[in-house]
Amino acid sequence: ELVLSCVQKGFGALRYAAPKLLSDREIVAAAVQQDVHCLRQADKSLQDDKELILSAVRANGSALQYASQRLRNDQEVVLEAVGQSRHALDFASEALRGERQVVLKAVRENKGAMAYASKDLRSDVEVLRAARGAEESS
Repeated sequence: ELVLSCVQKGFGALRYAAPKLLSDREIVAAAVQQDVHCLRQADKSLQDDKELILSAVRANGSALQYASQRLRNDQEVVLEAVGQSRHALDFASEALRGERQVVLKAVRENKGAMAYASKDLRSDVEVLRAARGAEESS
């Protein structure tokens, strides 16, 4: 309970928690609400917890970097992440960096996401138009 209380108050207590607590979903979820980068210390099983990762990427798309490879290849998770951060596309699976729907959403949010798209999509007319539209609306 002490760790949970500290984590909820944002003291960064997760980095000092005993290893068994890093697999406690309640504690990790509370820490992630304060700082999504706490996922870095979380047990691998929680880095593969879709509900937890979705919550984190909705707050900060860059949290995708701490997700399991399976979730980095999950279109729902990646679409949420790229809607929050242009850098999220860099953490997506190679397959999804080549998926038009994912890249379009990313570049519509921020044209800088083009840097992380697959080579083929960086020269795609529709993607280029979307990036230009994002630039004009900034």
